Amino acid sequence: MNNMTETLKLKCKANNMEEFMQLPNLLQCLEVRAAYYIMQVSKGIKDANTEEKVWMNELIAIDIDKMARAHLIYLMYQLSVEVLSQHKFKDANIGRVLNLVCQLFAIKQLKDNHAALYEVGFFGPGSVELIERAFKKLLVDLRPHMLGLVEWFSVGDTTPSVIGNKYGDIYEAQLETAMKSKLNTGEPPSFYHKYMKPTMTMYKPKL
Repeated sequence: MNNMTETLKLKCKANNMEEFMQLPNLLQCLEVRAAYYIMQVSKGIKDANTEEKVWMNELIAIDIDKMARAHLIYLMYQLSVEVLSQHKFKDANIGRVLNLVCQLFAIKQLKDNHAALYEVGFFGPGSVELIERAFKKLLVDLRPHMLGLVEWFSVGDTTPSVIGNKYGDIYEAQLETAMKSKLNTGEPPSFYHKYMKPTMTMYKPKL
């Protein structure tokens, strides 16, 4: 981002979907987009003929928000790509799946906001079509891994579902998870006896 003027002169060199989906190309897309918004804010500050409080809160407030978001997304993606490329995974499949995740993240960002890349001439005819095709392909490629990604880790005190259990004992795992749930500690809530228990005993087996 130090050579912003040169960055804004770059052109997308991807000629097909496979080239477009490469991490370095996606990183460059996000870099150029961030540089554009930085340029817009810089220009707005120079053209503002008023006190700082006014142009900060009124004239270019929206531009500053766009700049901050685009720049943070670029930095976050850059750091993620660096870690992913340098890390030695014991299972190469993990690296490949995380690579797909990084690709999908960048493609989704570009799908939602790519106007700046056309504005500076980085994108040319057919770029949006490449984005759409890449987005659909990545969703298909990631589909077999979605459950594993969701259940990779627990967030807070939540418990991952047992649907993705690799041993196949889904129902046993469901029962075990329910029995260990913190909801089973202490006295049942009042609504259990009033609403839930009657429905559990209203139909008695005939045999």
